[in-house]
Amino acid sequence: MTISPQMIRINQLRAILQPTEVEKEKFPRWFRLRRGDLLPRFFDHWGRTMARGGYVLVAEPYYTAMTEERWEEVRRFAIKYDLKYMVLPNSYHFPGQTLRIVLWNPGWVGDAMPVAAVSSG
Repeated sequence: MTISPQMIRINQLRAILQPTEVEKEKFPRWFRLRRGDLLPRFFDHWGRTMARGGYVLVAEPYYTAMTEERWEEVRRFAIKYDLKYMVLPNSYHFPGQTLRIVLWNPGWVGDAMPVAAVSSG
C-alpha cells in the first residue's frame, strides 16, 4: 500500500502539533441531538475527543468552508443546545487545512457528572 504525500504531511503535522484524536461520528454521552434536528453544515469531520478529563464535541471543517453564514450556524447551534464553544487552529483531521470547533456543556464535567456534584463547597 502506497501512502500519499498528503497523508505523509498530515502525519508529520500531527506529530508536531499533537492534536487529540477524534472518535469519528460519536457524540459525548451528555449530548443528544433533538428529535428531527440535523447537524449543521459546519459539522465536517466531527466526533468527540477528550479534554481535561472528559469528552467534548468537536467539528473540524476546512478553513475555506467557514463562511460568515457557517459561523452564524456555530453560534445558533451553541445557543440552541446551551453549549459553550471555542475555535482552535490545531485540528486532527488535516492540520493546517482544517480548524477545530470545540463545544461543551458548561454544567457538566467529564461525561457524566454535573459541576455542582463535584464542587467541594
